[in-house]
This record gives sequence, structure tokens and C-alpha cells, in this order.
Amino acid sequence: LADHKRRKKRKLIWSLALGTLVMAMAVFFAFAYLNEKRAFDETASKAAQTLELEKKLELWQGFIDVHKTGSWVKKAEMIRRDIRKRMEQRALDMVDNQIGTWPRDPGHLEKGAALYRRFLKRYPDTFLEQQVINNITAIEKAVDEIHFKRFQEAVKEAGNDGEIIRLIRHYLTAYPGSSHCSELERRFREIAENQYDAIGEAGQNGALERSIRLSRKFLTQFEDALGDEKIQQMLQQVADQRDLAVLKQKALEWRMDYENAAQGYRDYLKAHPGTALSDAISDELIRLDLKRQGKKQWMKLKNRAEDETLAMKERISILENYLWNNPGGSYVEEAQAMAARLRRQEKAEKRSDIRKRGVAKEEEYLEETAREEESRLRREKRITAVVRQIEEGVAAASGRFKINGDGTVTDTTTGLMWCVIDSFVDLGVLLDYPAALDYVKNLKTAGYTDWRLPDVSELVPLYKSRPFFPDLDTTRFYWTANRFWKGFDEFANIVTSTKEEKWTKKYRKLTDGCVVRAVRP
Repeated sequence: LADHKRRKKRKLIWSLALGTLVMAMAVFFAFAYLNEKRAFDETASKAAQTLELEKKLELWQGFIDVHKTGSWVKKAEMIRRDIRKRMEQRALDMVDNQIGTWPRDPGHLEKGAALYRRFLKRYPDTFLEQQVINNITAIEKAVDEIHFKRFQEAVKEAGNDGEIIRLIRHYLTAYPGSSHCSELERRFREIAENQYDAIGEAGQNGALERSIRLSRKFLTQFEDALGDEKIQQMLQQVADQRDLAVLKQKALEWRMDYENAAQGYRDYLKAHPGTALSDAISDELIRLDLKRQGKKQWMKLKNRAEDETLAMKERISILENYLWNNPGGSYVEEAQAMAARLRRQEKAEKRSDIRKRGVAKEEEYLEETAREEESRLRREKRITAVVRQIEEGVAAASGRFKINGDGTVTDTTTGLMWCVIDSFVDLGVLLDYPAALDYVKNLKTAGYTDWRLPDVSELVPLYKSRPFFPDLDTTRFYWTANRFWKGFDEFANIVTSTKEEKWTKKYRKLTDGCVVRAVRP
């Protein structure tokens, strides 16, 4: 019972102490609140007695610095922000009024823009920032238009293109940020290009002397724009154009004799070892080489198509594949005529055979199907034999290549998976670049659908580093995924199947025929 009374007494004491503490805190906060309100009212009274915004701002800032936090401090901060806005607006109005009294010439306008920038530096966080920026932009635009109007007046008084070029260059140097710079740069190029085109046209038409005269006139008018060295280059280009035109004309005279046509270009390179025409002549030699190869390919296909020991359908297929892969070839018309002739002959033979033997249509269809099946089996047998030979060579390549047994082989040095057979073994024809892209897109070897053309960096190690990939034909040109423009034509890099420990960059037009060695992933 005594313990119970002591606990009850202790509990009463603690309750009285806690109540006393709460009342003390309430008195303290009430006193603080009233003290802060009194200080707020005093500050407001003092601020009302002065008209100076700077003094008002100083009073309210002092109140905020002393009391730090609280509801009255938040009200003081709102009043301070309002005063700052009024001060900023007053300062901007003074700048606007001052600028408004000045003349609208570039010097005074630029001075006005400097005042606005000074305002932004003094009030970096001002709510008027966008308005001031717009004012600066408007001034800069006005100055720009004044300078450009003076430039246009000077151009009207200019006597020739050379004087106009000088004025343009001066304007671009003096006012690099002008909104008219792009327009003047285009005009500069137009004038120069017109003069240059006139020189080039004279050179292409064989009027070499006239081209030289125009070049010298160009030098007089545009000396400060291009300089002597540029003009000398132009004169040399004119002479080179004349030489190239003569070479092309001589090459045309050889007609289909591409070897003699190419020899004329090689003789020129030998006589002019440092000529600037090296690239152009190299392109012509490549073009002639492609034509020679195209002629060789066509003659080979033509002989096969004329081989009467082959089935008529196979002969027609040879021509159709050629036409498909060479839509712009030199022998398209001849191939079309031959294919049409063989189709007529095939129809005549079928009609004659049906009349002669009285074969029913169903029986004829069955025979045709049997022939197609026999052709398919022959193709599969041929591909199987090639795959076997390649896989035997792969197995002997010091473990570099892994045979996957599904028509693919993996290069263990790179981790890339390659098709065992290439597109020529598969289809029996060369493919232009679009056809090559379609080929890999539709390829489903081993069930994979992500086959693609290899990069140069992927294909070169396959044939140019030991142990080499055991390709049966070492004369093939393989497409790569690396394409580029040269002049008006698009090319792609190729890699030959020649087994050698070096690679010389070679390329072909996208319309030429090459082979695909598909890779994944």
C-alpha cells in the first residue's frame, strides 16, 4: 500500500512538472510571436515614413536578418521581393528613357545595347530578363539592317564582280554575326562559280586559249579571294581536262577492244608520272577493266546459252539471270533478243513434241516437273560436293576454323560465323550490290535469319592472314558492307579470295557483279 502511494505521488509530481513546462513554452512562444509582430510593425512604420526604395529595402532586409524565420519573416520577404521588382522596373525605365533620346545610328544603338547588358549584370536574377534580352536583340537587328543597307548601296555603285567580291569579304569580316552572312556567302560562291564554270566550259569545249584568258581575268577580279596559287591550279585543271577528253575520245575509237583502250591511259600515266589525273585515269582503267570482265562474263554465258546439249529451260535461265543481275549492262539488248528467240524456239519445240507424240497436258506437266526435280538434285549434288571440299580444307587449317555441320563454319580467332558456300556456288551468277543485300536478307542457312555483308575489317583476315580460308576459287571478288561516294557514283570496297598476306584496297561500283560471303552475327 505504501509503494502504491509513493508511485501515485511520483506520477502527480511528473504531471505537474510537465504541465508547468508546457505552460512555460506557450508563454515563451507567445512572447516571441508578439515581440516579432511588434518589430514587424515598427519596421513597417519606418518604411512608410521614407520614399526611398533603397532605404525601404534596407529596413526590411535588417528585419529578416535579425528574426531569420517565422510567419512575419515570410511576409517581410514578400515585401522585400516587391520592393526589388519596383527598383528593377525603375532602373529599366531610366535606361529606356535615356536610350529613347538618342539618335538611331549604329554608334548610339550599340551604346544602348551596352546599357541593357550592364543592367543584366547588375540584376542577374531580374524578372525583367526576357524583356531586356528582347530589347538587345531588337537593337542588334536594327544595327545589322543599317550596315546591310549601306552595303547594298555600295554594291549598286560597284563596277564589276571583283569590287562586289571585295565588298562582300569586307562585310563578312566586319560583321561575322550578321543575319545576312549566309546570304552573302551564297552570293560570293555564285559569282565565283559562274566565273569558274565559264573557264571549265571553255576547257571542256577545247577552247584552251579562251579558258586561259578567262582564268587570267578571274585572277584580276578575284585576286584577293583566291590568290595566284588557286588560279594556277585552275589553269592546270583546264589543261588536264583537255588531256582527259582526248584520252576518252581515243578510248572510244577502240570500241570493244578494252585492252588497247586501257593501254592509252597507261601510256599517259607513264609519260606524266605526277599528273593530277591519276585518280580520274585510275577510275577509267577500273571502268574499262569492269567492261572487259563484263565482256568475258557475257561471252562465257552466251556460249553456255548457245550450247544445244543443255536443256532449253536451263539455257533460258542463264540469260534471265544475266538480265536480272546486269540491268544496265552493255549486252542487255543482245541477251534479251537471244532469250526471246530461245523462248520462241522452246514453245515451238513443245508444240511440235505434243503434236508428234500426242502427250496429254497432265503427262507433259509431270515430265516437266521431273526435269525440274532432276535439275534441283544436280544443283544440290554440286553444292554438297563443294561443301565437302571446303570443309576438308577447313579441317586442315590448324584448328582456326570450326565446322558446325550445318552449312556454317566459325572462325575461332574472331568468333564470327560464315556460310560455307558463297553466293556464286549457291546461285551460279554474280550479284550487283542491291541483289547482294537481298541475298543476305533472305538467307536462312542453318536456320539463322541475321546474315549480313561483312565489313572490310572482318573479311580481310579471312583471306589475308594464315591459315587462309580454303576457298576453292582464288579469283573471286567479294562485296563488303563498306560503301562510299566518288564523284557521281557510289562504290563499295571488295576483298579478293586470293590467298596472300597483304590487302590492297579495291572497290567496285554498286552496279557491278561480285560475290557474297555471308557472315553473322
